[in-house]
Amino acid sequence: MKVYLLDTNIASALWDQGDKHHPDALKFVTDAATNGDLVYVSRITIAEIEYGYKLHLSADPARRAKAEAAMRAYKAIREIDKDTTEHYANIRAELFRRFAPRDAKNRIRKVRPEQLVDKTTGLDLGIQENDLWIAAIAVEYNMILVTDDRMARIQEVAPALTVVKWKRSTPPPSTPSTPLLPGI
Repeated sequence: MKVYLLDTNIASALWDQGDKHHPDALKFVTDAATNGDLVYVSRITIAEIEYGYKLHLSADPARRAKAEAAMRAYKAIREIDKDTTEHYANIRAELFRRFAPRDAKNRIRKVRPEQLVDKTTGLDLGIQENDLWIAAIAVEYNMILVTDDRMARIQEVAPALTVVKWKRSTPPPSTPSTPLLPGI
């Protein structure tokens, strides 16, 4: 039995039946269930989607309402807990050691914790902060992270993280759709 953790991009497509990648997301989750595998989402994924809903008005309120209802009905959710923080810290520290901005002598420019507050960003490290939290949850629970994001740097520093892609290289033909959340 495998245990999967869905990243935001697949969860959003899974819950939104009008998303052009919904068939791929549904197939992935259906195949997993058929194989007896477990499929979770993280609280971070829920928060990212909720944020998008609050930020953007939908051109199709009925479609959005169905997607929101599907999200709220999903009960297999992994939370951030006291053990997640250690995995997050380990991965982030290794990212910092390898990818923090350096000076001409290849020394890390900012070394004191108070200098790091809002100074070394996810952009500097080549990551998105929420992806780091989602990856930490996947590592903590020994789950396979399902995403279409690259996450190359996170994978480089977290050998315990297994990542699988879920989208087909070309989506199946479908009627044109407008995403409920731009960029997700």
